[in-house]
Amino acid sequence: MSAAIAVAAPAHPVLRRLFTDLEERGLLWTLLRRPSSLAAPTGDVDILVSPADADALREVAAGLGFVPVPGWESAPDLLLVSYDRPSDRWLVLDVTTTVSFRAPRSWELADTAGQVLARRQLLDGIALPADEDAFWLLLLHCLLDKRRVASHYRGPLQQLVATGSRSPIGRAACGAAGGRLTPQPFEDAVRAGAWETLDELGGRLAAELRRHRPVHERWRACSKHVVATARKPFLVPRRRGVNLALLGPNGVGKSTAAAAVQRSFPFESRIVYMGVWKAAGGSPARQTAEVVTRPARIWCRYLLAQYHQLRGRLVIYDRYVYEARLPAAPPLVAAKRPYFWLLAHVVPPAEALVVLDVPGDVAYGRKQEDEPDELESERRFYAGLAGRVPSFELVDAAVGPETVRAEITAIVWRDLANRWRGGRSHA
Repeated sequence: MSAAIAVAAPAHPVLRRLFTDLEERGLLWTLLRRPSSLAAPTGDVDILVSPADADALREVAAGLGFVPVPGWESAPDLLLVSYDRPSDRWLVLDVTTTVSFRAPRSWELADTAGQVLARRQLLDGIALPADEDAFWLLLLHCLLDKRRVASHYRGPLQQLVATGSRSPIGRAACGAAGGRLTPQPFEDAVRAGAWETLDELGGRLAAELRRHRPVHERWRACSKHVVATARKPFLVPRRRGVNLALLGPNGVGKSTAAAAVQRSFPFESRIVYMGVWKAAGGSPARQTAEVVTRPARIWCRYLLAQYHQLRGRLVIYDRYVYEARLPAAPPLVAAKRPYFWLLAHVVPPAEALVVLDVPGDVAYGRKQEDEPDELESERRFYAGLAGRVPSFELVDAAVGPETVRAEITAIVWRDLANRWRGGRSHA
């Protein structure tokens, strides 16, 4: 079967528009590896583009809503991200102008990118490497990037191996390793399904490449790493993660929504519980100590969240200090009011506030902790925060959990894209 091994399934609509625009602009590009599903990609979509066309590709992608990740803004290190709300899909483009791998660090197969682009084939509007190149590009990706051949790559490799011997890529890789290895054992292992043997060959190949790597290439890789490290402090303002707080009465699904957003987010994220009223049991002395130390503990959680944001992570606050704006209930109302005010202002506002909204009787049916009338009263209070706190968003949580997650994800993407573009995260 040819490299069209599976061009049967349609591409995601945004990717289809991207590929069409690239061809209409006459850009020289190709997918380096076909994702397991172009219709619903779950990982990076790897694209090889001619150096002369890299800026134009970024321009085309920007027109479709893609934003470059700070620090990876120009090929060969260009990472473009978008979230498509209609399909509820994160799309990540890893764009390069070289054929390179992680082992040895930043090792590049010299003079190969141009050959791969020259031999590319266009199938149903999608540019793909020639079959023989596709075999070695995928095999080297498994052995030098992933250090093993994962099960989902084994079928495609066996379908492509018949043409692999025609590609110069295998010979070039073995030649760069000193010539002690040849392409034949790799191809034979794929045909035989000897995956453990193939993994061992990959380890030997990586070791030989490292041993025979010219000094100037080692110096270039080291210099690139040093420059990238030195740039990190300057990227903090835009690489800093965003945060949002989920709020609402008991039973609206705050913890469920937070976990769902975290699972679907393509980068690092953390959930920080910021509940104000979770009290300790036990003796009166212990309860008093909990009340006295509550502001400090809330501040410590906030500092933890700030640390995660500095690392570029998304922070999802499960509850927030806005809870302290709820009216104080007897007894000791006069004493509670200044204490509640302190709790409500002990940390800065969240960058975005998402209030999950369901009728009180629905929330009660989900979690019988408070009475329906009390839940309905809290619901009206939280909805009334609109206009009183920054970046307020009201999300109907009576719909399915996947729809709720997608609505929150769209808010995350709005703020993240603004941050990466250099604007305010809650613009």
